[in-house]
Amino acid sequence: CQKEETRLSMEEGCGLLQLKAEASNEVKSGSTVDFTVPEVSDFSLRIEGEEYDQRWEKFSDFISAENSLAAGAYTASIAWGDPSQEGLNKPAYVGSTPFTIQPQRVTEATITARLANALVTVNFTENFLAYFHDAEITLTTEAGNSFLFDAITLQTVFIAPGSFSLEGKAFKQNGTQVDFPKRQLTAQAQYRYTYTYDMSTAGAATITIRLDDHVVEEIVIDQELNPES
Repeated sequence: CQKEETRLSMEEGCGLLQLKAEASNEVKSGSTVDFTVPEVSDFSLRIEGEEYDQRWEKFSDFISAENSLAAGAYTASIAWGDPSQEGLNKPAYVGSTPFTIQPQRVTEATITARLANALVTVNFTENFLAYFHDAEITLTTEAGNSFLFDAITLQTVFIAPGSFSLEGKAFKQNGTQVDFPKRQLTAQAQYRYTYTYDMSTAGAATITIRLDDHVVEEIVIDQELNPES
């Protein structure tokens, strides 16, 4: 199909596509994170139909190109980044929408790209740090990438959806090491997982691990514990 300067003839059976795109950094769980949101013009674009499959490296290339299509059903997809490239400030986005071209009509469609990664953060409360020092939690992803969380630097890691594990250690003030056994976990795209390590001395001394506001594990310390020991 070719776009004419005035109008499309009925014989051509073509319509025009007016496509818009937007990106959202909204997460489904936990608070939002301040990270790079790419320009929509830099997203890649793919349009697929029954007998049509076209790609543009940049969305802006499509906007400036001939954008008439034969009548029929299509799906438009946009993407930016690669969720397999895990790490700090490594967001990736994907989005798609179906649309139908009608002859001699302008079809409007909007694609919203959302995060293709999951986000993981590890925090330590002041109460925990009053009893322990040099705490380290290691996150290992399904791809084998490892990231270290400590009490000095608060960071959020972008990982590909799938399984991951958390394990670590900390030291009592007297130098005794306390281990946190490996936990096998699962991450979904568009979710932020915030794990908080806390210390409770009510009754038995217990390390509490929370995911957001929910307790996911409790580790009882069988030794006497106080801030100086």
